[in-house]
Amino acid sequence: MALDFDVIVIGSGFGAAVAAIDQAGKGKTVFILERGVWWLTPELSAENPMNPFLKTQPVQYWARPDHRRGLVDFLAVVKENGVAGALQDFANGVAEFFTDKPRPRPLYRYNTFGEADVISASGVGGGSLIYSNVTIEPFFDTTNKQYPAMASWPEKAKLLPTDYANGLTWMTTNRGAPNQVVTKYPQAIPQNQLKAVNSSDPRLLGRSRFLRDASTSPNLSPQLAGQIVEPWAPLKLQIKEADPGNTATSKNFCERQGRCFLGCLPAARHTLNKTLLNQLPLAAQDKVLIRALANVESIEAIPGGGYTVHYTGLDDDTEYHPTAKAVILAAGCLGSTEILLRSRDKSNGKLVVSKTLGTKFSTNGDFSGFVTVDQDKLQYPIYTTRGPINTSHVTFRDGKLLVNVEDAGIPAMFASLVEKTLKMLEQDKGQADVIDILGLLWNSAQLPDYSDPNDMQTEAEMLMNTCWFNCMGMDDATGVLSLDGDDLQLNFTGAIAKHPTFQKAESVLQELAKAMGGTYRAFPLWHGLEPFVSKKLVVVHPLGGCPIGGSSTDGVVNSNGQVYNTTAGAQTVYDGLYVLDASIIPGAVAVNPTLSIVSMAARAAKSIA
Repeated sequence: MALDFDVIVIGSGFGAAVAAIDQAGKGKTVFILERGVWWLTPELSAENPMNPFLKTQPVQYWARPDHRRGLVDFLAVVKENGVAGALQDFANGVAEFFTDKPRPRPLYRYNTFGEADVISASGVGGGSLIYSNVTIEPFFDTTNKQYPAMASWPEKAKLLPTDYANGLTWMTTNRGAPNQVVTKYPQAIPQNQLKAVNSSDPRLLGRSRFLRDASTSPNLSPQLAGQIVEPWAPLKLQIKEADPGNTATSKNFCERQGRCFLGCLPAARHTLNKTLLNQLPLAAQDKVLIRALANVESIEAIPGGGYTVHYTGLDDDTEYHPTAKAVILAAGCLGSTEILLRSRDKSNGKLVVSKTLGTKFSTNGDFSGFVTVDQDKLQYPIYTTRGPINTSHVTFRDGKLLVNVEDAGIPAMFASLVEKTLKMLEQDKGQADVIDILGLLWNSAQLPDYSDPNDMQTEAEMLMNTCWFNCMGMDDATGVLSLDGDDLQLNFTGAIAKHPTFQKAESVLQELAKAMGGTYRAFPLWHGLEPFVSKKLVVVHPLGGCPIGGSSTDGVVNSNGQVYNTTAGAQTVYDGLYVLDASIIPGAVAVNPTLSIVSMAARAAKSIA
């Protein structure tokens, strides 16, 4: 039978973009299926016109109010799973019936599980729409010539410095050169001088300076200071900076609005929706086609070769069944694992995959906490709402444990809620209940008291003495994803919150707070909402589920992302069936995983015939 396409790519995130651009460049017909819509900034000018292709595509715009009233816009594009998601759908349906206005499609998928909540994206561009732009490789031990985070990985899964160099080349070529952004305004300090500049330089962003000062403070415990293996350094970010020497290209650059994961209004971020528009011949519908609002249910092998992908159009509630010689599954850690689990279960024994499917889920050691400093002790304002979401980092190593600490931004629309939550936790000795939190959400939507200057603060003032830190570390990848009917489940071997990596991350933040004369405050889901919630993780860098292995006995795919066919032998693979995204990474990388995903996908793409 004649097949509809050469390649069907499921997803449009980092792994999917690498594969799609590679295959399109080889002259293949490529069909990209994405569950979400296109997300854009409304700040489109004559110098930055909307691509004509998008006039026929489903488009939504970033939530925009950069103050507390923007919370309503934000919450409208968050979709929960399970019972909460079903109630949300019902409420949306009722609202749509009475207002005759369609409810917005979700940008964020908030997946609630027993011990951890996992946040993922829904839109053309995948995770690049809501990530912090960080392009970083894991800590490399120059003495042993290896990445310690990968010590327990199967040998063929391990990445090499040359792989990361190739990944960075892909990012630069297809998306744009990364920049280091730790100053209050563009090009305030030349990039090659950022590491050497004095930490008291007022041109530095307050929170970048705060992390630098804390990690080099004489008040930092000697033990922790001795564990710093990567001193403070600016992060490489997929963000465009203004170039004073070339005013013709100085547009759509970073304006330090502090809202990267909400959507960049000046369009300074190198997100993958822009990459796909720029790199793929989307106007040539006979070669490359992107189908948004495509909810993929399963993949079915065709006797004699090729595959059928079964999906439902969320815009027309119609079932579709396109065919292709090859299928590249790249729907993200949760998405790819769920689709492959469902495909296996629906195949009646025709699609037999490794028993390790669903295993090796890793939290990547994701952990966060706050540090507040009394106003009278504050040497300079931190202003957490300004600048990119992450700007700089410091890496600590304690034996086998790695903890990467990054200063983090809090978008202005969350400032009032965060400020009031931290004050409430302080007054209530670190605890609050769900009613308190709901009350804060309600009060955040009310008008201020115009006679009280403290109630009239700007969002920047509200968090001028607060720093939020994101940490990444090494867990043991003991999570297991499975299906219970149509519902995805996540369980861990042992209590994941008791893993030493989280205790270490918390102790690091506590020590940094002490060094600066500040107070550490845990993230509310970790500590603060007892007895309702305690020691619960929020995972923004999920990894694993379809892990690379040396054979089908210890992995779902080989080092090229090809799915093992366990009926034909431990090393045999299905012809034309690949997984190329975060789900194939068999453990934590202890840093933002974007560059690792791209590097692994670029390495594997070479094998796709």
